[in-house]
Amino acid sequence: MMWLVTGPTCAGKSTLAYGSYRETVIGAPVDVAVAFPSNTASHRRSRVIYHYNILRRLSDARVQQLPVESGEYRNFQADEPWRRLLENRAPKQAMVLVVSRPLLLERISSRSIIEQHKASKRRPYPREFWGELLAPLDLNLLYSAWCEELREQEIDYQLIDSSDYEYRSMTLAELQGRDLNIA
Repeated sequence: MMWLVTGPTCAGKSTLAYGSYRETVIGAPVDVAVAFPSNTASHRRSRVIYHYNILRRLSDARVQQLPVESGEYRNFQADEPWRRLLENRAPKQAMVLVVSRPLLLERISSRSIIEQHKASKRRPYPREFWGELLAPLDLNLLYSAWCEELREQEIDYQLIDSSDYEYRSMTLAELQGRDLNIA
């Protein structure tokens, strides 16, 4: 089983994957490793918690100084690590961590480092980069596109409200009824 812990930067993916809610929310045994897209072999594993930032594709456009068009929200297939992960025939279950823009921006502004397990050395977290990328995005459209991608790939998913790190399940109707851009 591949457990996909997904959401934008600062949604609580690492906190969930490495924290006390890991077994109850993800359902993965404690001996299962956490892998990142930057680990080129991680997509080959059939038993792993895969930490995936759904802003990856949009961050690539920002690095290339391209405008982010609404069609880019749906272009997850342009991300090579995502395509490689989909080639793995192992069953997959996704957790989609849902957080509003104001809370994400608050978390971004207070974050100081990139997780040590992700980088060989502790590096400063690029707050300005992620804040500027996130500020104009339509989070409702992004989450809608991500859920659509998971459905198209036939990956079961669970929506998780990670706004207070209690990791409560939420329904699609609750997600659709919430304006994540302001609340």
